[in-house]
Amino acid sequence: MNENNGVVRIKARSVKKFAIGEDGPVFELDVVRAYDEWAQIDASFRDAAGVVPKDQIVAWSNARGSFAEKVVADAYALTPQPQEPPRLDGGQVGDFMARLAEEVDKLKVFFEPKFERPQSSPQSSELRFSM
Repeated sequence: MNENNGVVRIKARSVKKFAIGEDGPVFELDVVRAYDEWAQIDASFRDAAGVVPKDQIVAWSNARGSFAEKVVADAYALTPQPQEPPRLDGGQVGDFMARLAEEVDKLKVFFEPKFERPQSSPQSSELRFSM
């Protein structure tokens, strides 16, 4: 039998390591759960077309910064030697959110539903009736 004795091993694929700045502590984050939380917040600012209206941009940006700082603060609290989390500037918030989205995008193959595409028939789909 194989080395796993028939056991299917499930890896923690969505837990990724991050660090803020050059000397910040390394912390782990479940990027899928964090991104799902952000997606709910983000959706609350978007209109029916999926666009953040101009009059909501500042509120959306503030919510994004607050979310990033909360996620980092929560993760810092779980590090082996907890310390005060850094205050993130706008560039760090943008970079953090971009890296979060990139990591989730890499994992989509594991959690997006897959649907079978109907196969095209080589024959015409035209129906003919005769009387």
